[in-house]
Amino acid sequence: MAFTSLRSVVTLGIRVGVYQSEVVAVSGRNNSQPPVAWRYSGNQMKRWRTKANISREQLAEAANYSPDTIKSMEQGVRMPTPRVLDVADELCRAEGLLSAAKDYLQREKFPARAQDFMEREREAISFWSY
Repeated sequence: MAFTSLRSVVTLGIRVGVYQSEVVAVSGRNNSQPPVAWRYSGNQMKRWRTKANISREQLAEAANYSPDTIKSMEQGVRMPTPRVLDVADELCRAEGLLSAAKDYLQREKFPARAQDFMEREREAISFWSY
């Protein structure tokens, strides 16, 4: 009986002391998503490209990127670069609507695996390490 109690306390202690990002790293699943601005601007770029009947390959050639890179940007996995947004804006005749996204796009300061830790760091009053 004492062993069972000890085990549940240790398990509870482990669950409480582990950040979500560490659980993700161990389990291999990544639940964090790219920034909303990346996903939104990529989605808009794809919508404008489709509406203008321009292929991904044509946009990639004009912007000097590979079609796979353009696909990643459209899916929001990669941040759309200012050059791609400008080229897409011109090709799709978006009249500055795609180029305007440049002001809202920025690189994340910390990798996705550290985001949970950084939230806790902002809330921290003191730091204990052992």
